Amino acid sequence: MSRYAMERIAHPQKHYCSAEDVARDDRLTADEKRRVLDSMALNAELMSEATEEGMTGGEQPPSLQEIRKAQAKIRAMPQSAAPLRFRTILVALSGDDDLDRKVARAGFDMASVSGGAVRIVNVIEPGAAMTSPVVTPTMAAPHV
Repeated sequence: MSRYAMERIAHPQKHYCSAEDVARDDRLTADEKRRVLDSMALNAELMSEATEEGMTGGEQPPSLQEIRKAQAKIRAMPQSAAPLRFRTILVALSGDDDLDRKVARAGFDMASVSGGAVRIVNVIEPGAAMTSPVVTPTMAAPHV
């Protein structure tokens, strides 16, 4: 699950004004939308109980009726309707082992979440040998 989804599940009131906003969020999968709406429903129930006990104040969450309607809409969606966030993730490596490991791990994590492919390229600073007029780009051996 992405950080984007985790943040919205934990704090839906910060990111959405209505349950319909959740349904329209293309960056969330159907399952993540269900979880956000469940979180919103819990907030609405807690606010309803607090209001019944005489507590007031704070921002009012969307109504439970609105949330239930959005949940039904999401449940009706086919599971294959999950968005493909990234088709191809390009990971650029610089030669710094520690940094390269972190960057590659982040790229593969993103690919595993989104179902995308990973392409790795090495970015090397042109040195004197590579800028020599005698050496052509096809003669330079790639750094692997």
